[in-house]
Amino acid sequence: MPGGGFPGGGAQGGQRASRGGGSGRPGGGPGGMPQRSIPKDEQDRMLFDGQSSTFFFFLIEKAGVEKVRELIRLAREGTESREYIERPEVLGGDFGKIEEEWAAWVKALKS
Repeated sequence: MPGGGFPGGGAQGGQRASRGGGSGRPGGGPGGMPQRSIPKDEQDRMLFDGQSSTFFFFLIEKAGVEKVRELIRLAREGTESREYIERPEVLGGDFGKIEEEWAAWVKALKS
């Protein structure tokens, strides 16, 4: 998915943050003040945090709290999370479809 699998995120969001808000003024920020540029690794961590937290809430809503508890238990035991998530009784075997459903769910969230 463009933007690293996170609707409305990805490289464009990071580029906007590092360019300085687009006010049209020299320096980019309000009153011509330069805005802080966020390092790439910090942008990546922020993007990952947003993706993982929204997917976690999506999983709770779609599969239920008990399935999420089971996922956490299995992950602690070393089971790959994707193996569990793709089970028919959790979210299904097509990870591409799961990602599409998650993306649509995120887009439908109210700010």
